[in-house]
Amino acid sequence: MEADPTIWDSLYTLWLEVIWRPLKNPSNNGALMAVLAALGLAGAALGWTLGLFKRKPEPGLPINGPTVVMPLADHESREARYRADLETRDRKISELMSSARGDELDLLRQEKAEIATRLQDVTKTLEERDKRIQSLEADLTAIIHEAPVLARGAMFEGPLLLDAHR
Repeated sequence: MEADPTIWDSLYTLWLEVIWRPLKNPSNNGALMAVLAALGLAGAALGWTLGLFKRKPEPGLPINGPTVVMPLADHESREARYRADLETRDRKISELMSSARGDELDLLRQEKAEIATRLQDVTKTLEERDKRIQSLEADLTAIIHEAPVLARGAMFEGPLLLDAHR
């Protein structure tokens, strides 16, 4: 898409009449510079208002899939309840297996195997979570030692929780 030639002519006329010729006239230079400074300040204020000068946070690790954010204590109590429910169900199935026969016994064995798999998954997930927490704590400790000013929250609004661990 090409611009209309009359637009270019208008822009050239604007440049010539409003900026170039008055700039060549020494008596207008002070006023012209004041107008340009005022326009620059107005543009900067508008840019600041629109958020053009804000720092954009660095992207963190991508989160794939649904994410639930909760305190670690809540997560641990939830996992403990889940594990207790699985163990209770496992005991009930063991009791039912003593009197079951045929297809019913096969179904109970399948359910018992499923519960055993889920209990192993819970243990594996908790171990992975604990390893991840240890890794993150080691990273935070390294950051505290490498950049103590940053760790004290000098570049952030408000204190960081890292100060409480010193």
